[in-house]
Amino acid sequence: MVLPLEILDKDIDVLRELISHPIASIRFIVKRLAQIPQKGLPNFAIGRRDEFDRSLGIETAILVRLPETDSKNQPCGRGYQASDVSLVEWAIASCGVPFERTTFVDIGCGKGRVLILASRKPFKRIIGFDYSENLLHTCGKNLRHLGLDKRCEISLGDAANFPFPAGELMLFLYNPFDSPLFETVLGRIRGINAPVTIAYLGPERESLVCPWLSEIGRFGSARLYRSLSPGLQC
Repeated sequence: MVLPLEILDKDIDVLRELISHPIASIRFIVKRLAQIPQKGLPNFAIGRRDEFDRSLGIETAILVRLPETDSKNQPCGRGYQASDVSLVEWAIASCGVPFERTTFVDIGCGKGRVLILASRKPFKRIIGFDYSENLLHTCGKNLRHLGLDKRCEISLGDAANFPFPAGELMLFLYNPFDSPLFETVLGRIRGINAPVTIAYLGPERESLVCPWLSEIGRFGSARLYRSLSPGLQC
């Protein structure tokens, strides 16, 4: 039987990724096998550039199932997948924050798609960090291509200890990691002594259930939350 070239290309991409990162591959396979009863058999399609990428001459759409990283939190991490443009645009348009006073932070910025979309609004600062140097390399390349490398600040960092900047924040999370790291990061966000708005896209964890967060909007799989003032947190 002759397979379509597109399927062969995707299979080759997957095999190349698995061979390049054998230890991370074993962890991913074991973790994914355990999830089969809930999520079904895995889909190894890697993907190709979409209209967003083609229109800008960049690459953010191609999935990376096993991002290379030296972080001890790699077992809690998830593969890179580009955020849906319409959901990101809705979240930014509906957040209701004073852009000029608010710093936008993408927690796990990957290849920079969300940073590029955020740059279309007059945020005080736009920051992205990721624990994968390879993803950050692609992100930097995309930002330089668009002339956004000065507008958007990117750095290698881990959500468990990244120093959030002072002042009002809008935090963006796209299904970035599993427990217990997720709870650790939420605890750190709760400790921020400033107004915080969270845009969360969570195909696996549908919503954030925290007594100190108030949901202010939803659209598809996207949710917007606002932190309650410290006196109202319980």
